[in-house]
Amino acid sequence: MNFEPVYNLSARRQLQQKAREEKENKRGRLDARHNYIIKTISEHLCVPYNDIEDNVLEGFQIEHMDQFFLKPTISLIMFCCPKIEPVDNPPPVANGGKTVCLFYL
Repeated sequence: MNFEPVYNLSARRQLQQKAREEKENKRGRLDARHNYIIKTISEHLCVPYNDIEDNVLEGFQIEHMDQFFLKPTISLIMFCCPKIEPVDNPPPVANGGKTVCLFYL
């Protein structure tokens, strides 16, 4: 008998649950400063706010944002996000309508 697939499924579920808990803990750390930056990125990239927020919460970007807020020596934040479908009817942009998933503050 091979119980490996059952173990892997159980382990995968535990990892997924842990990832969800970590994401919710990070969501609880967001304040008005984080929300302002996420909103600004969302508006400039014509990408839904929730997609940007999820991307920030999945990686270490929230820690980089916290460092940006705390250390006056850090004057740049760079956001990289996976290709996300833009919202319907985005406003016209100067670069010919190309969506760029790279944003500097």
